[in-house]
Amino acid sequence: MLTFLFWNVNNKSLQENIVRLVQNHRVDVLMLAEYDDTIPIGNILFMLNRGQESLYHYVPNNSCKRVHLITRFNDSMMPSVYEDTRSVYRHLTLPGLPEILLVVSHLPSKLYHNDSDQISSSIHFAQKIRQTETQIGHTRTLLVGDLNMNPFEYGITSVSGLNATMSRRKAMKAERKSNDVQYPYFYNPMWNLFGDVTPGPPGTYHYNSGANSWHIFDQMMLRPALLNHFNSHHIQILETDGEESLLSTQGLPKQSDHLPILFALEL
Repeated sequence: MLTFLFWNVNNKSLQENIVRLVQNHRVDVLMLAEYDDTIPIGNILFMLNRGQESLYHYVPNNSCKRVHLITRFNDSMMPSVYEDTRSVYRHLTLPGLPEILLVVSHLPSKLYHNDSDQISSSIHFAQKIRQTETQIGHTRTLLVGDLNMNPFEYGITSVSGLNATMSRRKAMKAERKSNDVQYPYFYNPMWNLFGDVTPGPPGTYHYNSGANSWHIFDQMMLRPALLNHFNSHHIQILETDGEESLLSTQGLPKQSDHLPILFALEL
């Protein structure tokens, strides 16, 4: 089992919460967005590695300052394939396990970009993912990040965008055709975490925007080639770090304006 955690920490000093989350859930790959670079990330490494035999490593980026990765694996097992200012593409090559293209991103915010901007960004993003898959020779792609769109928005679901479906059965068809061009699916399990029937909070991000004030901007999705390694029960929105609640007494995100997501692949 390979365990992943993503959290947009909103430039807050949350090292103790982060360390508790990683330790309590035995996280293999930690992905942080909006980390305050004035706080040395080495502080987290020191706290994680203190008294431990299995050490965590910081995986440095060159162009992208919006996301940071800390993992149990050294650089040689996560070589960089591509970077831009919003996304990192790492080829996870663990001995004896299927290779995975890990894409971690922080896409444009609704605060500064309109719907058309976000759709355009998604189209270019999807094109780059497909190009990278062609470059590395497989489609075992895992996409994670603060996408600043809900699972139902056009940039996520459109065929020329991320082409992400809520249906595992549909995703298993691998592709859909539009104007004689085949576009690969992503399967997006985040749909299952919306609302009060779910075991955790009704979303990952909250702001007062009318009746639907909960949103799921923080998402993970995967290509059909990884579906046999994914159990939908192995994903959750976390409301506690194991000791301290991440929610206020009103049930809203407290430490950051986002809640972390935790998930695993069975490899």
